[in-house]
Amino acid sequence: MAAIDSFRGAIAGMSAKDRRSLGILLAVLGVGLLFALWLLSRSVLDDAETQRQATLEALRVIRNERPRIRLRQQQRAQVLGRYETRAPALGGFVEQAARTAQVTVAETNDRPMQRVDGGRFERRSVSIRLRQVSLQGLVSFMNEVDGATFPVAITTLRMRKRFNESNQYDVDEMVITTFDRILRPGERGTGPDAGVPTSAVAVPSAAPVAMPSAAPTVSPTAVPTTVPINAPYPFPSGSPQPSGSPYGAGQPTAVVP
Repeated sequence: MAAIDSFRGAIAGMSAKDRRSLGILLAVLGVGLLFALWLLSRSVLDDAETQRQATLEALRVIRNERPRIRLRQQQRAQVLGRYETRAPALGGFVEQAARTAQVTVAETNDRPMQRVDGGRFERRSVSIRLRQVSLQGLVSFMNEVDGATFPVAITTLRMRKRFNESNQYDVDEMVITTFDRILRPGERGTGPDAGVPTSAVAVPSAAPVAMPSAAPTVSPTAVPTTVPINAPYPFPSGSPQPSGSPYGAGQPTAVVP
């Protein structure tokens, strides 16, 4: 109360001009305060409107991209579905494909199993040799490999034409590779042989499934003729293809002197 009485006394002791100047100052301060409150409220409303527009735009994008997202999910499900059936022993698979294509496998060598792509897959490969095989028989054999229900690829092919023999070739090396998916802890597939749950490797659920592949090799033959080979890469087109993954595995080449 004493402070208020002192303030009133100070005002009463001021001249009319000083009281008028004080009134103008208080009016300017009041207007300035109201203007500051208006600016603050407008900034808050603008931010809210911007966030609302961004949310609406995101919803529009999701609605417009829904068919594409559904297609990507279906493609991913198809890729994962191929791993539900684990590949059998490659030696027996190769012999069966050779009998169907009526070609003879001269030599078969299993390669060591390797953990690849951060331990999310196991790569199994077999190297074979074919002798005195016709081009039609070789293509038939490769078609049999391509028709497998599990992920398999011909990652290396080196062949040469037999001297003075028409349509007869020797395949010095053909590497057939398959991959077994390692399930995360607690993850289960839908098939009886869905993956190999032997590794405690965490795989983010939103991450695209990737599977590494061996790089194809070519023969250092002088003046070779390079023939592209449509190797069986069972992965849908348009899917992400990171480096070192079967989504982006390069096409092998056959070198024919």
